[in-house]
Amino acid sequence: MDSFSRYLPREVVKSVLNSKQSARLGGEMRELVMLFTDIRNFTTYSESGDATMVLDHLNTYMTALTSRIMQTSGTIDKYIGDSVMAFWGAPYPVDQPASKSCTAALAVQEETSRLNLEWEKAGIDLQFFTRVGVNIGSVIVGNVGSEERFNYTVIGDPVNLASRLEGTNKLYGTGILVSQEIVDAVNNEDSHHDFCFRLMDRVKVKGKNLSTDIYELVGFRSHFHPLELEDLATANAIMATSLDGGVNVALEQLLALPTDKPNTRFLLELRTMLTQRQAAIQTA
Repeated sequence: MDSFSRYLPREVVKSVLNSKQSARLGGEMRELVMLFTDIRNFTTYSESGDATMVLDHLNTYMTALTSRIMQTSGTIDKYIGDSVMAFWGAPYPVDQPASKSCTAALAVQEETSRLNLEWEKAGIDLQFFTRVGVNIGSVIVGNVGSEERFNYTVIGDPVNLASRLEGTNKLYGTGILVSQEIVDAVNNEDSHHDFCFRLMDRVKVKGKNLSTDIYELVGFRSHFHPLELEDLATANAIMATSLDGGVNVALEQLLALPTDKPNTRFLLELRTMLTQRQAAIQTA
């Protein structure tokens, strides 16, 4: 069991052993949460460093991320180079999967920071920055491949969107991006949850005549000052105005806010974003 679980997700091994049947090709539709990670500029680092050292650092990093994901009942689907793909809700159901995935995403960032600090203290010139994308939706989960060899994995548009969100972090300089569906699912699981989501933009789902609002998961609410949370709510409302009614209207709302208190970074960064978008529209 222990040896097999090092090659396959432990949950999948348990499921196969408990079923007392041979694994076979096929799958089923389920609503799952998918998470993708990636290391910024890892290719540059891997091409310039000693191969043995690169592998050692990568394995240390992957071990840390895997542990934190599994602590939240996540199933590791696969490792793709320097990326991790995981999901919640299969092969066994998971309570509050969206919330658990958000906890895992923040834990991934926490582990990355911890490792960066350890490497710095050890005199190792290495700093990783992890990008994360999270989405939820109905997907096919099961054994995919050939009769000779197959993988337990998930496929479907929601999976592709989770991967796309991970890559979209590059455009906004963010660390964790989640879909509107994740935000809704977290709210449905617990209306008093402890997560802070910042509305960033609206993106079209590739190959579909649909769009989704995307949010940055910025941390736990309990880690922020009440004034910051108040400004975050205001920033989200104004960004929603920008997406529905235009940048100019949103900037007017922003400039009309009371000036009797200092703005937190959420409103300051919102002003920068909206000003840049207004300039881009005027240039176009």
